[in-house]
Amino acid sequence: MLHYSVTMHYFEDRKQAGKLLAEKMKKSSASYVNPAVLALNEGGAVIGAELAKTLHASMYILSTEDVNLPGEGAPVGIASSAGNFLYNSAYSTGQMDELKGDYRQVIDQERYRAFQTLNRIIGKDGIIHKELLKRHEIIMVSDGLKDPLKLEVAVDYLKPIASRKMVIATPIATVAVIDKMHLLADEIYCLGVIDNYLTTHHYYQNNDIPDHATVVEMMRNIVLNW
Repeated sequence: MLHYSVTMHYFEDRKQAGKLLAEKMKKSSASYVNPAVLALNEGGAVIGAELAKTLHASMYILSTEDVNLPGEGAPVGIASSAGNFLYNSAYSTGQMDELKGDYRQVIDQERYRAFQTLNRIIGKDGIIHKELLKRHEIIMVSDGLKDPLKLEVAVDYLKPIASRKMVIATPIATVAVIDKMHLLADEIYCLGVIDNYLTTHHYYQNNDIPDHATVVEMMRNIVLNW
């Protein structure tokens, strides 16, 4: 089920966008049993906090790091703080086989660097335990999606978890991402579908985003804000 508006593209800040998304989700015909918000980045955590307060949900974050190659416009893959790695499906099988053949050592080095970066950022408090998400209705949240890579690595991580329902919520996304969402989720909430997507920051007047330590504190205290 898709719930979206094509007119809402710009927001004062991520908190405002989160409140608008939360209002849309609360007014929908869907009801949530044991919901858990999974933010896909720190900006998404600001939005996710508003959803968690409104829907009385727990909240977690799945931090990610792109793996890039010199001269390639799109990341070759993405690593997550949960320890999984996914190659970018935007490349064809032939293209990816060629990149792996020519740059396998570089890809392995960059993948290692990505996990090291994530480990430095998140520490022990950033680890998500699969047991905490079992039998929940999982709501994946981002502050904007130009491509589906973050969604795909999250779904890859969640695949073995016996969840009740998969929901994706974001203020803005491209048409291509919306198409991918239909394949990944049971419900979709999006406030604005954008053809010529610039950077996510472009669509927010205020781009203050908390660091990871602040996000972890938000997660710990989210129940107090229900």
